[in-house]
Amino acid sequence: MKNKILLAFALVCLPALSHAQCSPFMGVGSVQFLDNTGTPLTSGVLYVYQAGTSTQVATFTSGTCATVNTNPITFGTGARAQIWLTTSSLYKFVLCAQNDGAACSAGDVLYSVDQVPGGASGGGSGGGSPFIGVFISGSSNPATSGAVRYASGDLECFRNSANSGNLCWSKDSSDLLSWAGGSFKLPEGNTPTPVVGFDILEADVNAHRYKQCNNGGTCANLVASGVDINTSDQVTGLHFGSTSTPISSTPPATNQNLTWDGTNISGVYRGSISGVNAQSGTTYTLALADAGGWVRMTSASANTVTVPANASVAFPVNTIISVRQAGAGQTTIAAAGGVTINATAATVLRTTNSTISLVKIGSDTWDLVGDLQ
Repeated sequence: MKNKILLAFALVCLPALSHAQCSPFMGVGSVQFLDNTGTPLTSGVLYVYQAGTSTQVATFTSGTCATVNTNPITFGTGARAQIWLTTSSLYKFVLCAQNDGAACSAGDVLYSVDQVPGGASGGGSGGGSPFIGVFISGSSNPATSGAVRYASGDLECFRNSANSGNLCWSKDSSDLLSWAGGSFKLPEGNTPTPVVGFDILEADVNAHRYKQCNNGGTCANLVASGVDINTSDQVTGLHFGSTSTPISSTPPATNQNLTWDGTNISGVYRGSISGVNAQSGTTYTLALADAGGWVRMTSASANTVTVPANASVAFPVNTIISVRQAGAGQTTIAAAGGVTINATAATVLRTTNSTISLVKIGSDTWDLVGDLQ
């Protein structure tokens, strides 16, 4: 009776022990192999050895571990092969450019990788090998490093944190790289050594700003928008130490100097006049080009020079304009609507060759001094 029980136990257990537990190579079992140019390696083969040795070991065509692959493994259509591994074993793989018989010749080795687990540790049948592949080097005799080579339209992607889409690197037809994530996070470091022929962008640990080093030149800080440069790349202020000094939105005119007017850095005239403007008519309205200049009224008839409102001609405060009655016609200084002219007498020049000066002291307020009637 005892012998019969043992025989029955053996008949039940033997089928379960007849096949080793198998896992898919690279987690999928069906694998495609490429050569150094990314072309399917239709003429290549894969040699499989016991880890750390040159002893060939079996692989299988399916998860049943019933049918053994040839060794080396030859590739079918599209350089594909079905490869399943004994889960508990460790392997060495050698990808060979062609079938060299018992072993791959050194010149035909495309890659070699050792100590590859047949399956995940402690995993069950079909759990998959943790080995996910080897990038093939572009050299004919690769070392342990190499290049990841993509076609022009390929993407390299990461899953976003919401698991709702991919964030990918891509390359356009102009060979420019794009990152779909939009932003980069760069760790701060020390100022790099500039290199001729290269432009360097670095997150600086001391300035806490990006530094730009162009073509071997001195590295300079990139100023943050909202401080001295606006989002349109316009300079809006200068820093004296830690104090930002605004720049007037009105550009300086020709021959003006920059000065601080208590509110902004603005353009004013200093020293020589900006130019001479001869007018032969009987009416003339001052123009922005007259700021800091000399207006000569040469008419033989009575004539009028009008000071325009700031809304029409925005002379900077502190602008000085001189007017000379150069002809026989008497010159009168008139104020446009909304303009105030401060004078001690009538705003009429006394005689030929009389000269006056207008000084802008407010938005629409001017002082008038000189040879008045």
